[in-house]
Amino acid sequence: MPFQGRVRWTGPDGRAICLIMSAKSIVRAGDPVLRRVAAPVADPTSPRIADLLREMEASLAEAGGIGLATPQIGVSERVILISVPAARKTDDPEDGPLPLTALINPALEPVGEDRALGMEGCLSIPGLRGGVARWRSGRHGDDRHARPGAAA
Repeated sequence: MPFQGRVRWTGPDGRAICLIMSAKSIVRAGDPVLRRVAAPVADPTSPRIADLLREMEASLAEAGGIGLATPQIGVSERVILISVPAARKTDDPEDGPLPLTALINPALEPVGEDRALGMEGCLSIPGLRGGVARWRSGRHGDDRHARPGAAA
């Protein structure tokens, strides 16, 4: 049965809203939507994007992941949702929990050359995990919860 929990988000007036949303199915590897360059979001504040974020949150909760991009639910737009629980913390002193964060039209830029290797999985490729080198520090240019240009 799909996730049908309460999803919290902030409305245009700044007040918390709570809606019941159904999860979308996760698109699997091989689907053409995963190979396309996602389109930028024209209006990040539109009600359509707010609905999309609620659907993403429900989908992420049902799948049990920590991150989801819209192409993974069949929508070719530049939106990412991330939430890292405290239980996923590693021994890295810079690693820690991350509250639910939406990145809309993110412009990710590495800071420095230092990278770290970590084991990762992908909801679109269930059961497969592997080592992925990521920059230790970076900046993002646009998201719902951080000011533009803030360190990621």
